[in-house]
Amino acid sequence: VWEKILVTSWRTPIGLYKRLATVDASFIPLRPTVFANSKSAITPLVSMALGLPLVCSDALPYREFVTDGVDGLLVHNPADFGRALRDIRADDGLRDKLIAGGHATARQNFIQDHWVDWERALRSVM
Repeated sequence: VWEKILVTSWRTPIGLYKRLATVDASFIPLRPTVFANSKSAITPLVSMALGLPLVCSDALPYREFVTDGVDGLLVHNPADFGRALRDIRADDGLRDKLIAGGHATARQNFIQDHWVDWERALRSVM
């Protein structure tokens, strides 16, 4: 049954992650602005790691990280969020595919596997 909806702001405390484990899907809208284009894909990554089917705006930072139909759904306009929700609710195969794909993407982005890249980037600016 799809009845749990959680709306948060960026100011939400760390307890958010515990509450996220009780929701059915992750919806990440992003308006097409210059500021939005500078954002990272950390929110989709967290959603994938938590095993939530992901639906997010087809915005630059998400488009470069999410593979549409594999580890999440990219939507082009606000009305498409409703369609995506209906698709996920109606199709268990799609839901399971997005969850499995999201887990695979999250596993490829663990900090343990990329700490050398972060160290190199930090040293280059010091």
